[in-house]
Amino acid sequence: MRNLLTLLFLFTLTACHAQSKMNSSTSQRSFLPDAEEEKTSVLNLPIRLPKAAVEKMLNEQMGEVVYEEDIPEEGYYMKATRTEDITINIEGDRLLYKVPLDLDIRQSYALADVETTGKLTLYFATEYDISRKWKLRTQTNIEKHEWVEKPRAKVGILKMPVQGIANMVLKRTREDVCTAIDEQIEASIDLHAMVDSLWQSLYQPVLLSEEYRSWMLFNPQGLRLSPIEMVEDTIYTAFMLEARPHVVIGEPPEGMQAPALPAFTYAPAESGFQLLIRADIPFAEAEKMANENLQGYTYEEGRRKVRVDSVYMRGKGNKLEIELDLSGSYKGKVRLSGKPEITPDSTGISFEKLDYQLETRNLLH
Repeated sequence: MRNLLTLLFLFTLTACHAQSKMNSSTSQRSFLPDAEEEKTSVLNLPIRLPKAAVEKMLNEQMGEVVYEEDIPEEGYYMKATRTEDITINIEGDRLLYKVPLDLDIRQSYALADVETTGKLTLYFATEYDISRKWKLRTQTNIEKHEWVEKPRAKVGILKMPVQGIANMVLKRTREDVCTAIDEQIEASIDLHAMVDSLWQSLYQPVLLSEEYRSWMLFNPQGLRLSPIEMVEDTIYTAFMLEARPHVVIGEPPEGMQAPALPAFTYAPAESGFQLLIRADIPFAEAEKMANENLQGYTYEEGRRKVRVDSVYMRGKGNKLEIELDLSGSYKGKVRLSGKPEITPDSTGISFEKLDYQLETRNLLH
């Protein structure tokens, strides 16, 4: 704005007369920019989770008792208790983790009660998928098991190795254990609710600056998710948001009614983004900012001084008019008219084919 002011005063301090090149009486307080196809921005919203944090959450949600079954009518009881923290890894669309367990199996028979104990490590693989309705679906399998302490059966005061029997029990219960894990994951992770909350919030205005009373509306057009990956000790994914954002200056805009959450689709992970923002600035707000910056500003050239008393703006078609009331060595009005453009290499605004008009009763000496 100060560069524009310097150019303006070069006109006023070197000219004795200036022929009018614009008719201000027909100017309307509206500005119609050249029509352009509204382009869609693509924003990459990365999500990075430390592996340790995910493992901690998984351990807290799974608890110490991984599986427990009690069938009194059959005299059967089984309990699998986790003895150490779970560690995880990700390979493609599979979550791999191992669970060290204490095994306690009790079986009542007619002649005696048999109690079997042992320590083993189960190696799980959970395949995950996301439905079009953003529902997380998992299928867990036990890939293998390793006995840390071979199971022994206790009958009275006698203990005997029963690894074969324990293996048969594991084989019988492995489907139940895996089903229980899938049910725990489904109960603890409501992906649809989390993403829908994000989708709804993107349709509400976001305050950018209290000073300039500026608000951002994202106006989302689509939302996708990149495949989950593990890079070193970090789990990575990203939301790919397609939007047509614009900035509003002035009073807070009303939030937009969010449509239904779009169907889930995968998107390739990308590191960059393309952001195109439309800005809506009411003339009243533009004038207010211009007067706050320019009103009272004095420009000196030799013995001459010119002071800006007020700034007024209006539009005509795709051109913007700026009118300044001046006092000092030059008393009167100066009007500039041109097509405003934002210069890519700066934050300023330039004018194409600038026209000007001077209105004064005194001539500069």
